[in-house]
Amino acid sequence: MMCQRRGARRRIKCCTAALAILPCASCPAHGRGHGIPPNEVNARANIDALKRCGCTDLLAISSVGSLREEFEPGRFVIVDQFIDRTVQRPPSFFGTGMVAHVSMAKPVCSRLSAFAASAGDGGGRL
Repeated sequence: MMCQRRGARRRIKCCTAALAILPCASCPAHGRGHGIPPNEVNARANIDALKRCGCTDLLAISSVGSLREEFEPGRFVIVDQFIDRTVQRPPSFFGTGMVAHVSMAKPVCSRLSAFAASAGDGGGRL
């Protein structure tokens, strides 16, 4: 099934399916064919498209380097904290006319982290 939403510059297509018994949706952040550079990714539109598809939780995957030698390339790591270095794009969903305060004290959902960890354990080395 496909859900679609028109973003600022493009139509966002989310693929929906069932993973085991869990309904899931996927939205390629850089667009189909991986042609949208990081500074042009409209994360707010992508998240809105997933919400319109019925998503209530979001699991994001990122490929970054590590400063620790024991985390070699291909290692699957689940974080419980992160430093947001968002630049060149809006850092928030909120703006003029809407003020909200979102705590970043515990920015990662422990339930989703445990789910990802169990899935990673079953998948072997990436």
